[in-house]
Amino acid sequence: MEHDYDHNKPLVSKKGCNSENFGNVVPNIPTSDDEGDDDGEIGEINNVGDFFREFGKESRKLWYLAAPSILTSVFQYAFGALTQIFSGHLSTGELAAISMETSVISSLGYGLLMGMGSAVETLCGQAYGAKHVDKLGIYLQKSWIILNTAAIGIVFYFLLTTPLLNLLGQDPELSAQAGKFAVMMIPQQFAYAFAIPLAKFLQAQSKVFEMAGIAGIAVCFHALVGWIFMMKLRWGLFGAALALNSSWWLVAIGQFLYVVCGFCGRAWSGFSWKAFSNLSEFVKLSISSAIMFCLEIWYLMALTLVAGYLPNPEISVAALSITYTKYKRLECYGGFGIQCSCKGWQLEQGGKILWPISMRLATSFWVSLRALYWASSLLWASRAFGMDCFWGYSFRRQHYL
Repeated sequence: MEHDYDHNKPLVSKKGCNSENFGNVVPNIPTSDDEGDDDGEIGEINNVGDFFREFGKESRKLWYLAAPSILTSVFQYAFGALTQIFSGHLSTGELAAISMETSVISSLGYGLLMGMGSAVETLCGQAYGAKHVDKLGIYLQKSWIILNTAAIGIVFYFLLTTPLLNLLGQDPELSAQAGKFAVMMIPQQFAYAFAIPLAKFLQAQSKVFEMAGIAGIAVCFHALVGWIFMMKLRWGLFGAALALNSSWWLVAIGQFLYVVCGFCGRAWSGFSWKAFSNLSEFVKLSISSAIMFCLEIWYLMALTLVAGYLPNPEISVAALSITYTKYKRLECYGGFGIQCSCKGWQLEQGGKILWPISMRLATSFWVSLRALYWASSLLWASRAFGMDCFWGYSFRRQHYL
């Protein structure tokens, strides 16, 4: 099919993108011809210089949202990292038990809940972009119902940790310690079930600074109670579980209080019975999201199980945990990708779909950031400047680790 193009027009015009150009991409978007130009729209691009000008503008906007999200990821990553550091200074066995539970048992539960929580991220982003802000609270409550129901099912998986690990041929002593720790970590799964939907709910509204503040307070609290319980009182696995559970519940309660105290405007209008309607469709979307997310984390479970088959399983699992924790730091860049996704839905304003050029600019910047990610990975993977020794000794002052 042939099209006639006016070559005198700019390559991209901020008034040239509307819903009619792209079909029914997002349904039920209210149109309004009364709205004027928005300062956030993309300007005209006639040449390479214009492209880099708009690229810089979009980069600043995305970093404004992504930097707090990355900081939040760093803080939440620190919960597990600090716990493993403290446990490593107690004994290699406790470090291995925590690593086995975290990598094989808890990661599956977290993956399922995080994947199912991605459904509310999609729906809240659509609703916020379509100006249906009042629906966000309903989606949040639906997600709470589904994730807490899933968490109840995950409890049985945690209770069977020891026999499952023994069935898979893991070291009996390591399996017993990991099973003991898994039972103590059951409250964390319900903290996930509340905190994950709240995080997606707040991200859809770009309330990322508030999330970073709550996570910052929680990581300071975790460092303090972890040091007291594990290093001073020598409570071992019980102290580690108590510190992790309390820290994640602090995050969940902090975010919940922020929402219900009226800081989200029309997005939260209180609890409603509407949350129980049409749950089946929400469940389908949640399950499909969970499957995709779990496929990304099962490789770590497989690596940890393989390490448990080696001649000295405690040292092997502990060493793998240290290595993976070092790698996991670099995944905190993922907060930028999350904000690119959220921004894509929020760029729909008054029936004018502005996302094609904006998302191209955002994607270009994301590709550049991924290049930085892999460069950082190579740097941390190298033994230059003795970084490997420094990182290993922070977990355990033994040369073989």
